[in-house]
Amino acid sequence: MKAERIICWFSSGAASAVATKILLHDWPKARPVYCETGAEHPDNLHFITDCESWFGKPIERLKSKDYEDTWDVWTRRRYLAGIRGAPCSVELKIAPRLIFQKPTDIHVFGYTADASDIVRATRFRTNYPEISLRTPLIERGLTKAGCLGLLQIEPVPEIWTGG
Repeated sequence: MKAERIICWFSSGAASAVATKILLHDWPKARPVYCETGAEHPDNLHFITDCESWFGKPIERLKSKDYEDTWDVWTRRRYLAGIRGAPCSVELKIAPRLIFQKPTDIHVFGYTADASDIVRATRFRTNYPEISLRTPLIERGLTKAGCLGLLQIEPVPEIWTGG
């Protein structure tokens, strides 16, 4: 089965920004996609705009059809986070992703080479074995601190080419 789309899941964080930039260098037709939670800090929205300029293309936005924001989830579900997880993440990020994705997509996440993110990437692969996952930051040994550093210097051609 041939990949139809490469989806870069942008979270408005440094790691997902660097992962997206790397993938767009390698695959210019990759699609940066962001799941809006309705509770974004204005600085996140500013960063998204900056990244669109840096990427040279817009970031597609997905939004829950059922919930307006995190407080809407809280009001209707009466549960924010705990042993059963976080329904706001499920309803505002995972549900829109599951509706949007196609079986042939390649999914790119900004999991870093930090130990905790390697565990998260492994857990993602275990929980969603049907999904083709790329982790360019882990592949290149880039940590969260490294991503933050890369956002402060430009250009960084060796990181895009893997050299």
